[in-house]
Amino acid sequence: MKKIRGFSLGIIVLVLLLANASFASAQVSFTALNSGGKMARFVDSASATNFSNISAYGTEWIDMVEDNAGNLFALHANGRIVKITSNGTASVFATVRTLSTNNLWYNLALSKTGDLYALNSDAIIAKVTPAGSVSLFASNLKSIEAAEWFAFVIDDSGNFYTLYNFSGKIAKINSLGAAVLFSNVNPVKINTEWRDITIDSSVNI
Repeated sequence: MKKIRGFSLGIIVLVLLLANASFASAQVSFTALNSGGKMARFVDSASATNFSNISAYGTEWIDMVEDNAGNLFALHANGRIVKITSNGTASVFATVRTLSTNNLWYNLALSKTGDLYALNSDAIIAKVTPAGSVSLFASNLKSIEAAEWFAFVIDDSGNFYTLYNFSGKIAKINSLGAAVLFSNVNPVKINTEWRDITIDSSVNI
C-alpha cells in the first residue's frame, strides 16, 4: 500500500496500487478522493470512472489508506472514518473524535496487523482495530510539542515517527504508545513549516 496525502481542502488524496513488480508491464491503478468526498478510479492511462461518493458523511476529507483486501478507509477532519469496499460501497467504520476536543484529524496510517491509526493535531493518536474498536494509543506527544503534529509513518516493527509542523521535530512512538524526541530537522531550514514524512525499508526518515 502506498499513498499520497494532502492537508488542504483542495488537494486530492490518492491511493496507488501496483499489480506486479515489473514497471515495464505493470498495470497501475489508483483511486482519487477529493475533499468533497467524490472518488474516481483510474486504470493505466484510461479515463477516470466514478467509483464512489462519500459526501453524505462530510465534505472535509483529509487522508485515505487501503488494506490488503482492497478496502479503502477515508479520514474526515472531524475524526470520522469511512470504509469503502472494493465495489464502492461506503459505510461509517469508526469515529475517533470523542478522544479529543480538537476536531482536526490530519493523518491516517495502516499497520501490518491491520490496525488503523489516526493522528490529531492536538498531539493525540487513536487506534482502531480491524473490528472497529477505538482506543487512545498515544497522548504524551504533548511533552515534546503541544499541538500541530501533522504527519506520521509506521515501520515494520510497529514504531511510529511523527512530524511537528512548525519546529521540524520528529518524535518516535513505540508499539506501546510511548513517545520520545527522535530528531529535529529544523536546522536544515528548508521551510518554516514541515508538512509530511516518509520512511524507507532501512528506516531512514
